[in-house]
Amino acid sequence: MLVAAGCGGGGGNEEASKPLTKAQYQARLQQLSNEVGAELRQSVGASTTLKQSDVPKLQRSLRSLAGKLEAVSPPANVADLHTRLIAAVRDFADDLPTLAKRLEQAKDPSAAIAAVFGAKPIEALIQLQQAFKDKGYDISSLLDAGSGP
Repeated sequence: MLVAAGCGGGGGNEEASKPLTKAQYQARLQQLSNEVGAELRQSVGASTTLKQSDVPKLQRSLRSLAGKLEAVSPPANVADLHTRLIAAVRDFADDLPTLAKRLEQAKDPSAAIAAVFGAKPIEALIQLQQAFKDKGYDISSLLDAGSGP
């Protein structure tokens, strides 16, 4: 779906299976970041607080992002990382209810920070960001998609 839109719609399966160049891949991740960020700001708003009522919307957005990432054919040197990224985004969506509950129960900011950075999907995403960086790729815009005004 996203790949077809990015290719003018006429590429078919051949276009979707051809690995992107590094520049194309980085541009596609930036595009997805912009789309997901806009979607989140529209559905959840600019709140910095994770509320239980926002969890289903966030989960839908994260699962949508994972689906869009699946449609991207990454460069060969990061194909394994890309597959792990998709899994980590899905795991994050699955873990959101637990994370929201931990944040609600946090007594102070340091407990909230510990809850966020102690969550396995967050740890996985941070590790993946570093692994991409080690190969010369910057995926930080994708991981920051929901933040900001």
